[in-house]
Amino acid sequence: MMPSRSSLVFLAAALLLGGCNSNEPKPDPQPNPGVPAVAQPPRPLPLHPAAVPNPSIIIFEKMSIKVDEPGRFQIAQLIERARISQRITITGYCDRRQIANPTDAAIARAIAVRDELIALGIPHRNMAVTINIGVPQKHAAEIRFD
Repeated sequence: MMPSRSSLVFLAAALLLGGCNSNEPKPDPQPNPGVPAVAQPPRPLPLHPAAVPNPSIIIFEKMSIKVDEPGRFQIAQLIERARISQRITITGYCDRRQIANPTDAAIARAIAVRDELIALGIPHRNMAVTINIGVPQKHAAEIRFD
């Protein structure tokens, strides 16, 4: 008895697919031990407290309430000054003529900067958050050290 054509096709497909089952995954290439796999951004060096401008300004994009990478870098440089300050006042700014809800945006910007400082180890009990929506074209957070 001769196998049917469909049986032969099934048997051929099973043999081909069975060969795929024995393929072992290729190991990930080993990174060169002397070269980092992904370039890391430079770690900011804290500025000497006397070199920190008071107030320090963190700039935001007009439609943003998130601290961007340059802002995080700048905040990290301010950390020594923040550690020795008795009081830190963070004022969120948003131009009320350019944004539909400037109060919420100003609050969110100040809180975003406050949260970055807290993440770097500055206690929240030393911080106050205020807002100012009356300065034209200013989309920022101002950190004042007292």
